[in-house]
Amino acid sequence: MYFFGKTDIGKKREVNQDAFSSEKMCDNVFVFLVCDGMGGANGGNIASSVAAKAFLDSMREEIQKRSEDGKKCELSPDAAEVMLIKSVQSANRAVYLESEKNDELSGMGTTLVGALVVDNTAFVVNVGDSRAYLIFGNVIDKVTHDHSYVQYLVDIGELTEEEAKNNVNKNIIMKAIGIDEKVEPDVFRVEFGDNAFLLLCSDGLTNYVEESVIKDTVLSFDYESNLSKSDDMERVCNTLVDIANENGGGDNITVALYLHEHKD
Repeated sequence: MYFFGKTDIGKKREVNQDAFSSEKMCDNVFVFLVCDGMGGANGGNIASSVAAKAFLDSMREEIQKRSEDGKKCELSPDAAEVMLIKSVQSANRAVYLESEKNDELSGMGTTLVGALVVDNTAFVVNVGDSRAYLIFGNVIDKVTHDHSYVQYLVDIGELTEEEAKNNVNKNIIMKAIGIDEKVEPDVFRVEFGDNAFLLLCSDGLTNYVEESVIKDTVLSFDYESNLSKSDDMERVCNTLVDIANENGGGDNITVALYLHEHKD
């Protein structure tokens, strides 16, 4: 597997409230996530960093329970989904309690999109409007479903997908980590094909870069390049961030890209 992540403040914001983290937890398990914080001058970056740490800590604890030798972890699909939900709840609790301690942080929250890769399957969890995309062949497939007001209007037929792109309410989210004592995430299951990419990103990318451009940029990955695969993953992520900035860069931009080389 190959992974690269990048976060950038963008062109308009004074603080970067995004965060990403990743960890290989045993030979066949890799976990990574992206958070997009919100809430005051410092609240957003605290919320995103607290959530990311709590999520990874919980995942690590759960994986260690199921890996006797620390090398390979046996996980059923049901167990993987339960683990992800539990880890999201841990992240939610950590942010909520932190905001309760400090009046200046009251109301802070963060989106979270995370992936648990086990062998040739990824289990994806999300709260908010940060997204996961599966990219392979000449296809980009949005795995997650935004928890946003505009997406709700699309779902009930009040807006088309095209109208939603420029709607003035596009940044209103209906669910976030840390706002309430409990939160219910969505969980998705993805089966990898040969040489498939899983991209997690904040809306600082998707609000400024069309999905077709995201797809073409990721698929510009050159297996025959003189660059190492790790270096070319970095080039792809840097290019995505550069395009978002060239198109306005009105928000923090975070991309986390995983390349799965299918091995039977």
